[in-house]
Amino acid sequence: MRVLGVMALPLLLLAFDFWLLYDAGLDGYSYGKETGRKQRGFVLYLIISAILLLVLAGRLIWDCPEQSILFQCKRVSCLAMLFVAAATDYRRQIIPNRLILSGLGFRAVLLLAELVFERDVLIMTLFSEVLGAIGIFIVCMVFLLMMKNSIGMGDIKLFMVMGLYLGLYSMIDAIMSSLVLAFVCAIVLLLMRKKGKKDSLPFAPAVLAGTYLSVFLTGI
Repeated sequence: MRVLGVMALPLLLLAFDFWLLYDAGLDGYSYGKETGRKQRGFVLYLIISAILLLVLAGRLIWDCPEQSILFQCKRVSCLAMLFVAAATDYRRQIIPNRLILSGLGFRAVLLLAELVFERDVLIMTLFSEVLGAIGIFIVCMVFLLMMKNSIGMGDIKLFMVMGLYLGLYSMIDAIMSSLVLAFVCAIVLLLMRKKGKKDSLPFAPAVLAGTYLSVFLTGI
């Protein structure tokens, strides 16, 4: 029962987001026009994403039984959204608003469930999540003021939605892990001369990897 509860919504969110961005004309993102090897690559990525979500859910279920089903479902759902964000950012250098809105919509569904089943801790939970979203927004604005074009608005909106899923402390862990991975990746690409000092790198793939490792290793 717990496995079904933790996995049902995240897998639905993953499938919904990929379907939402599949056809042409959706924020410039289209796998629908791709054929042959590229389309097979998309299917393979979707399958790998689902498997990794199952692995993460299994780790949380078996190693963190004290956590509620909704707590674990929020973590896995956040990763489901990030798998799609990483793909769109890597291929098109954008994080579509439709993806952000779908993440907010599914978070609203989870909030309704929390109102029914976890009302006693809801205020504390919401406080941490709203604080995480507002906190990351302020930090990103400071970065933009200090270094123009240092971070895209799509990334900022994605971070804020992540805050609503993860809460303040989990969000800090996820972002710190993501920054370390992004830095290491940038150094490797520079050394291999795959990228230059003035080239930009998509940040969402690093956010996906950092958040996945953070949640998998810490359980929160």
